[in-house]
Amino acid sequence: MYCQIVTAEYVDMNLAERHAPRVILHASEEFAPMKADQFISQSCLVWRQSDTEWEAVVGPGEVDPDRLGIHSLDPYTYVEMGETFSTKDLTRPFEAEGAAGLALEKGFALVNQQASPGLITTPSELEQAVGTTPMYCEMRRDGKCTLISYWLFFGSSSLPTHWKRARMGRIRGWFVDFKDLARLLRRGQAHQGDWEGLTLEISEHGEIARMYVRAHHDGEVVVPPSADPRPTVYCALGSHACFVSPNSPNPEGDEIPVTGVTWDPLASTGQLVDATTQPWYGFGGGWGDPDLDQGINVDFRRRDLAGPLGPGPHKRIWRKEDVVVAGGAALRGDEPNTADDV
Repeated sequence: MYCQIVTAEYVDMNLAERHAPRVILHASEEFAPMKADQFISQSCLVWRQSDTEWEAVVGPGEVDPDRLGIHSLDPYTYVEMGETFSTKDLTRPFEAEGAAGLALEKGFALVNQQASPGLITTPSELEQAVGTTPMYCEMRRDGKCTLISYWLFFGSSSLPTHWKRARMGRIRGWFVDFKDLARLLRRGQAHQGDWEGLTLEISEHGEIARMYVRAHHDGEVVVPPSADPRPTVYCALGSHACFVSPNSPNPEGDEIPVTGVTWDPLASTGQLVDATTQPWYGFGGGWGDPDLDQGINVDFRRRDLAGPLGPGPHKRIWRKEDVVVAGGAALRGDEPNTADDV
């Protein structure tokens, strides 16, 4: 019998700090890490009806984070076909396992009013960002089973490098013609909002047994490559897909840094933050515009170009196909949530 994954009522910050990762960002990164609260402050909250129909629930700069997450006593709501949906519900547009009775293309989204949230133009801006931006964490456990997730948030995500170099043909199994690809590349980003990171499986002795690094729709589960209790993770240029090594398997053709700018959440006091204490934790909509360019007619655009789901009970924290084994029991990482992105 599998253990039931539960979101911890609190995060053991001593344990989280003991294993806090160091993240290597590419020196040429264009989208710096961003505070989730800053993204919200720049956004409006919309209800997406279709490719051509949107309704603003809350205007730009007026979204109250206290009304977004699972802790809210008065969440934002929208009535659709006589049924009321709240921002606590899994309503991310194009989420196949979303709220019951909700059409795939419908749902809540935070739409940032900046053209490219988090865009930077100088290396010094990246250095400044990693020194001040929080890294979020959460913990899930049942008995001896413990998982710690570390979440990295970026205002925007761009396409993997080899996509940018493509001209015509198949991308990840889909046929994309030149006109559609050109529109996608001109946009300069894959989507607004980008939640990436890693999850550590902690043994009953408090050591890292395995780690899962998030990359696009999947990622990699590995035994830590070193005995260092604080793993190093390499964050790809633009896409922010995470890898345990510059030489990790890289089917998407990401540009993985060998060296770069280090994001260390323990470098400054208070930079490692318990995500479960944040008012937006568990927001069930998309972090970003769910369809930035309606002129792109690509099969994968809807889900992959939608703003992702953020941390919360709806968000998967372990590779879907895998089962975490800890302390003699199995802890499944494939609860009914998905939302890995490009």
